[in-house]
Amino acid sequence: MHRYVKDFKTGVVGRVVLTSLLGLVMSGCTVLTSFNECDVDADCAPLQGDGAVCSAGICEVSELPRVDVSGVISTDTLWTADKVWVLKDIVTVSPSVQLTIEAGTTIVGDRHSALVVRSGGRLIARGSRELPIVFSSSKDEGQRKSGDWGGVALLGRASVNRPNATLNILPNQEDSQFGGGDDAWNCGVLEYVRIEFAGGQVEGEEALNGLTFAGCGSGTSVDYVQIHYGDDDGLELFGGTVNINHILVTRPQDDGVDIDLGWRGRGQFIAVQMDAGGDNAIEVDNLGEDPLATPLTDFQIYNYTLIGDRDFGHSRGITFKAGGTGSLSHGIILGHRLEAIDVFGVDSGNLALMDRMEVARTLFYDIGPDVAMGQPAQYFPVAGQEGEVDPETMTGDDDNGLSESEFFRSSKFNNIFDVDPLMPDAHDLLAPNFLPAVVTSTGQPAPPSPEFNPIGVYLGAFSPGSIPWTDGWASFPGS
Repeated sequence: MHRYVKDFKTGVVGRVVLTSLLGLVMSGCTVLTSFNECDVDADCAPLQGDGAVCSAGICEVSELPRVDVSGVISTDTLWTADKVWVLKDIVTVSPSVQLTIEAGTTIVGDRHSALVVRSGGRLIARGSRELPIVFSSSKDEGQRKSGDWGGVALLGRASVNRPNATLNILPNQEDSQFGGGDDAWNCGVLEYVRIEFAGGQVEGEEALNGLTFAGCGSGTSVDYVQIHYGDDDGLELFGGTVNINHILVTRPQDDGVDIDLGWRGRGQFIAVQMDAGGDNAIEVDNLGEDPLATPLTDFQIYNYTLIGDRDFGHSRGITFKAGGTGSLSHGIILGHRLEAIDVFGVDSGNLALMDRMEVARTLFYDIGPDVAMGQPAQYFPVAGQEGEVDPETMTGDDDNGLSESEFFRSSKFNNIFDVDPLMPDAHDLLAPNFLPAVVTSTGQPAPPSPEFNPIGVYLGAFSPGSIPWTDGWASFPGS
């Protein structure tokens, strides 16, 4: 019989064979990761490796060995869960090379470090609910903070709308290039993966996001991924057609999900929780220097939840700008102190007026700067402020005269306003609960299959009354 037990100092989970059930014992920095009886150290090695010792008749592992990693990974490589892998600098996976990470493995990053899979390379990081793969800071628990290290980036050969696009964090520009003509390109697998305390500078003043997909195609598998407390954007999507499912972004210090360069993928079950340092839960761009460049950013997302910091924040739910557009449905936008949605830029405004932009079947509640003081909710920019035209002075027009309020309140979108979704712990930064209880969040039309999972007949990323899909593998450490 096999069992997995976590070392709580390193966060690594090890596999052990149970011969007797005695209980987990912690002494100082030592954590028992096996309950096996023994007489001598040699009895433990076949079960737990050379690091195990026999202490008082019980096999014991005090701490997993740490392995420093730097430079270029130029041959197929496996990182196993019996070690902690330490990124010392920008570690790159070469084209035609595959890095595989075993379930339960912990990878930690030093300052200015990152893991970058170059275009043509592949990352296979397939964890499980019981054994997630964790990328974190190399600092001790209690001393960690956002921006401690860079993050994870996967570069691929799917189409983007910027010629000769580069990531701008590698000294050799050729190494940083991404994009191409293969929209089915496979950048690898990320399943049950957590990325914490990333988003720091990695090359000069260049910073990386927690997780970046640059030119990744539909062959890439992304499911059950959390990006937590990063110093920049949580998830960055630079073009391509990668599909994303069960994505949780918590406490980004810039945008939760940032979309650029013509992303045309699909997403379902997407949740973002902002704190006082964040900006937009979702920011949608096309291309700043050429807002109508093709392929145009034009994605589809179903079942999403966007939580703002209602007390001190200045976040928006969604911003469309620079020609960015897309379709979102079956959502909840809650607690943002600026606006629910802002459309910024003439080209994005025109696309909305051409019915190329959609936010539908979404519940809006507790939004606006003065709601906490008992004032009515203010879901959209008002006349004379950003995004709206003052009819007397004709100033403030940044979206070709689009009225976000009139547009998104249109009956064709079936949106719901001023209904509390009853999520009392949604703003808790250390132990959130995103499950809604409101009756109106059920009974919605099923998302279209086979592109989406038709079980999402409710508003938001989580099914009311169910066990949340974050249970057992997501984590919310403050430091």
